[in-house]
Amino acid sequence: MPKSWNYSEPLLFKRGESYMEFNKEGNDIILKAYFPKAKKGKGIKANIQLSIKQNSDLIANIIPFKDPTAFVYAQKINCMLPNGEVRIGDKNYVFNHENDSYGVLDWTRSVFPYKNSWKWCSASGKLNNKLFGFNLDYGFGAESSKNMLFYDGVGHHLDEIKYLIDWKNPKNPIKILADDDRVNLILTPVYFSIEGVNLGLIRMQGAMVYGFFIGYVQLDNGEKLEIKETDRLFGWAENFYQRW
Repeated sequence: MPKSWNYSEPLLFKRGESYMEFNKEGNDIILKAYFPKAKKGKGIKANIQLSIKQNSDLIANIIPFKDPTAFVYAQKINCMLPNGEVRIGDKNYVFNHENDSYGVLDWTRSVFPYKNSWKWCSASGKLNNKLFGFNLDYGFGAESSKNMLFYDGVGHHLDEIKYLIDWKNPKNPIKILADDDRVNLILTPVYFSIEGVNLGLIRMQGAMVYGFFIGYVQLDNGEKLEIKETDRLFGWAENFYQRW
């Protein structure tokens, strides 16, 4: 099983007929969801099983803040293998290893301070016919780096990562770099969204960009891995600010 992955209680979020449920069967995560009024009444229904390669590394850390009552405990799992489908109206979308689908799990428990911001970038896929992904995540608390590469089930720790991004023009390619040259990536967007709500004292705003990565990364042993367009490594980058 993945290291530190030990949850057993299901999570259920329900309002009326709509719900989303995360459960565990063995070492797999089962995601079920039903939103009958979503997509202008078409409705959304999902049932997907997410598996992870045995003994694969993941990220687990506790992040403190200046306020001693605030904290974040987070686990991030990349390169999960899905099996299931999402139905929107009368159309089904199938997700499995045969059509190069992958999953990412962010399991977080927190007591945030009133003001907070973060950046998160993630991708999962295959490189050299081996599972490959990364989690590039920073921005809040007195934290250690949560930046890591995953290659064939093994994690490779990274220092701080920089985004070179113009959020006013999210259609432009995004550069993601490390000072020690272990990460040099370009994310070419295929879709972006600007999201948020501003109620004065309560505010959350941010941007999400989805697309394909090219470039190179360096493992702990010094080996460089080139990511080409033909690898079709898909992921996203986001930047959010909250006040609540």
